[in-house]
This record gives sequence, structure tokens and C-alpha cells, in this order.
Amino acid sequence: MAWRVAVVLIVVVTAGCTTLSGQPAQPPTVTPAPVPEQTPGENGRPLAPGLATERLVDAEVLAAAHVDQVRNRSYTLSIDWASAGQRQRSLLRVESERRYHYQSRTGTGYSDQSFVGGETRFSRHERPLGVEYTTGDAEPARERISGITERLVRNFLGVGNSTVTVHEGEAGRYYLVRTSHPNPPSLNDVRDFRGRARVQPSGLVRSMEFRFRNAGQNTTVRYGFEYTKLDETTVDRPDWVTQRWPNVTTDDRRGLSDNG
Repeated sequence: MAWRVAVVLIVVVTAGCTTLSGQPAQPPTVTPAPVPEQTPGENGRPLAPGLATERLVDAEVLAAAHVDQVRNRSYTLSIDWASAGQRQRSLLRVESERRYHYQSRTGTGYSDQSFVGGETRFSRHERPLGVEYTTGDAEPARERISGITERLVRNFLGVGNSTVTVHEGEAGRYYLVRTSHPNPPSLNDVRDFRGRARVQPSGLVRSMEFRFRNAGQNTTVRYGFEYTKLDETTVDRPDWVTQRWPNVTTDDRRGLSDNG
């Protein structure tokens, strides 16, 4: 099942340094060198937090800066995962931490949606045998899913030997961080790891993608995310919420029932 494999990877991401089976692994003890918030770069122009002119020096610093850059902003976040012929695509549209719409779909007939417009989470779960609707207490968007990107930056971008190159795009300057490691010591069963990230000078990791071989299952895993429509994303109440709960506002729990 695609969702089972996806959950395994999420366990890796959310637990920090773990095995692909979800069992804790002991990472090597590393004492990071002090890093200024922004390291001087070429011609005196600052690089992004955690970056030096030739390499990534502190993934923790970069991850923290990334969190700061998406806080209190609207955005659209797409996440793509694939392994062994299975694929899961997720889309999170965030207007605010308490107003967002999350969609996730696999190629096996499974899809999930959640809408938050206040204190209540409305969810729709589509399965091969039917559709189920549920409700629950709302969680901030970052706790729901977007915090995954912070953990990906912290746990995966710094696992190998890295390089940093400067590029100019339509939105201005950005830094391309590439990293690789044949056998990361902090990630059991991970082999031939390769990753790259597009980082803005502010520390926002605009996109990141990586791939590795799962030695235990002899499969290749690909994972990536991208932020778009920063400060331009709005979220409307989905039609399926109104159809299922026509008499309930998005922040009113009175009379709320999963059965309509």
C-alpha cells in the first residue's frame, strides 16, 4: 500500500535520525562551529543563514531561518513522494495558520482532504469502497503538515558533502545547495543519497528534492517539495464541506456531527 510506505518515510522525517523501519539510530556526535546569522559571501554580499561560499555549514540554522520566512505568510506547498512504482502527491494551500486546505492523493484510489477555517477541521477520505467524512479540532497549518519541510531541511540537507553555487533567476538571486553521501551514518538503510535545494538569501528554502536507495527494500525513494504563491494564496471553503455540513459555519461546532 502506498500510504504505508509514505508513513515510513514520514517517520524518518519527523523522528530525526532514524532508520527506515522507524527504529532509532545513534547519530555521530557533532559539535557545530558557531555560525553568524548571515555569512559574508562573494563581493561582500550576504549568503543565506547557514551557508558559506562553498558549502552548507549548519542545516539547523538554515532550517530555523526557513521557519521564520514562512511564518505569518500565505503560501502554496506541494510535496511529491515516489517509490517502487507508487506515488503520493500532496498540496497544502495556506492563507493563515488557521485557514488552509490540504489535499493528498495516491495512484491507488486513495485521497484525503482537510479544510480548516477556524477551530474545526473538516475532512474527506476517499477510498476504493467509498467516502468517509470526519471532523476534529483544528491544528495550525505548520503542525498539520508544513512543518515537515523544516525537518527535511534539518535532517536530510546536511547529511553529506555539500556545495553551494550562486544563481540569478526571475525572482532574484538564489543559492543552489547540492549534497550527496554514499552511506549516511545517521540514516540506516539509506544508500547513494543525493539532494539539492534552492535557497533564497533570506533563508527560505523555496524547493528541495532528494533521492536515495533503501538498502533494506532495494528500492529507490524520491521526495521533494516546492513553495509557490507566497503572499498570494487565498483559501475558499470547499464545496464538499458546504454540501456535507450546510448549516455549520467553519468556526462553529454547535450541532456539528460527522453524520451530517
